Amino acid sequence: MECRRLQHEQWLELRIEGRLDAQWADQLDRELSSLLREGVRQIQLQMAAINFLSSAGIRILLKYRKELAALDGCLMVTEPSGQVSGILQMSGLTALLASSGPTAGIHNRSAAASVPGNSVELEGGSITLYHPAPAATFSLRAIGTPRIHAESGFTAASQIALPADSMALGVGAFGDSFSDCRTRFGEFMALGGSTITLPADGGGTPDFLAGIAEFVPSIQALYAIVCQGAFARFAQFSANVSRKPLPFSCLVDTAFKVCQSDCIALAMIAETAGLVGASLLSSPVVLNNSALLEFPAVRDRIGLTSEPAWSRSLALVCGVALRLRSGHALDESDSRSLSGVEGGALSGVEGLAPFVRPYGTSRFSSHFHATALSYRALPEGVLELAPTVTGLMKTQNLQGLLHLVHDTRPIIGIGESSFLRGALWCGPASMQEVDK
Repeated sequence: MECRRLQHEQWLELRIEGRLDAQWADQLDRELSSLLREGVRQIQLQMAAINFLSSAGIRILLKYRKELAALDGCLMVTEPSGQVSGILQMSGLTALLASSGPTAGIHNRSAAASVPGNSVELEGGSITLYHPAPAATFSLRAIGTPRIHAESGFTAASQIALPADSMALGVGAFGDSFSDCRTRFGEFMALGGSTITLPADGGGTPDFLAGIAEFVPSIQALYAIVCQGAFARFAQFSANVSRKPLPFSCLVDTAFKVCQSDCIALAMIAETAGLVGASLLSSPVVLNNSALLEFPAVRDRIGLTSEPAWSRSLALVCGVALRLRSGHALDESDSRSLSGVEGGALSGVEGLAPFVRPYGTSRFSSHFHATALSYRALPEGVLELAPTVTGLMKTQNLQGLLHLVHDTRPIIGIGESSFLRGALWCGPASMQEVDK
C-alpha cells in the first residue's frame, strides 16, 4: 500500500492506494499516528485507489475517527472506490464518508478550539498565546526546608491536602504518618487534582492518587512548595518540524516575558523529546546520620539520567521559577539580597531561596518536577488543566518522575529537557507563607 500526503489550507489529504487489509493496516496506523503527533487534526483519506478493505482496515479508520473526534478534529473518507463504498454502507459506517465539495469533512471546531490566540515565533518553533484569566495570580507557601538534606536531620513530615486548584512539588510519600512513610520518601508533584509520587524504596515505580468526587489527595511531605490560585496565561507551542526540539529553558524564558513577572508558577503537558533530571534512590530519612550528598555514597542515593529519558512520551511538568530583576539567576547565597535592594533584587521571595537552584547557564533559578506518561495527543485551543490531567491519569501509563536539571557537566553533560509540542500554563506568583 502507498501513502501520499497533500497539505491543504484547512486539512491534510492522505491518498492511499492498494489493499487495506491486515497486512497493510499497520502501515496506515503508523502513518495516522505520525500525523497526530505532528499536530494534524483534520484528515481526509482519499480512497479512490483502494481495491480491497477488510475489517482490519475498518478498525484503523474507526480508531482514528474516535481519537480525532476527542481532539476536536475529524477523519473522513473521500472519493471511495466502489468496493470501499459498498463495504462501509453494508457495515453501517456511512458516517465515515465525506459529503462532496472542496472542504468535505472539515470539522467545525468547538468554541474552546476556535478562541483566537496571539501567535508568536520562537527560535526553532512557534507559540500561540491566550489570556483566559489575565488578573489571576498564585500565592506560594513553602513547607519545611531542603537544607536538612545536607545535614541528615529529617524527623517529621507535614500532611498536605492537594485539591484541584493547587499545584505542589517536593519530597513526600503517601501514608498515614512520618514513621509509616520513612522508607518511601521521594519526589512528588501535584497538578490538576492528581498527586504523583516516586517512592524511593528501590521499586522505581511511580504511584498516584486522583481526586474523584469529594476525595482530595494528600501527602506526607518532608518539604514542599505549594501554589494556590489560578493561571493567568495559557499557550499551545510546537517546534518546527525541520528543527530541533524546544529547550525547556526557552519555554520558561517565554513564560517570564508573557507573565511580566520575576516569579512565576508554570505547568506543562507536552510531548517530550527527552527528559533530563535526577531522582532519589533511597529515602533521605534512612541515611544513618550521613548527609545525602556525601561522596561517594551520593552515587547510590541519587540517580541522574545518563541520556534524555522517555523520548516521544507525554510529560506533566510543574514548578516555580524566579530571577533577579538584573536578569541573573538566584541561589541560596542570594537570600540576603532579596529584600528589594536597589539594582534589581526580588522582594517577598526570601522563603523560596532554599528551594530553587540556578538552571544550568540560564538566567533564572527554578524547581521543577516532571512525570512521564504514555503518549496521547492533545486537543487544540484553550484547555482546562484539571480535566485534562484527570483524563490522562485515567487512561495513560505512568513511566517515571524526575526533578528536572540542566546537566552542564564538561564532556559528559547531556544538556536539558526538550519538547516537541504541547500546552503551557503560567502566571505571576508571590510568596505568602513559610512553614518551618
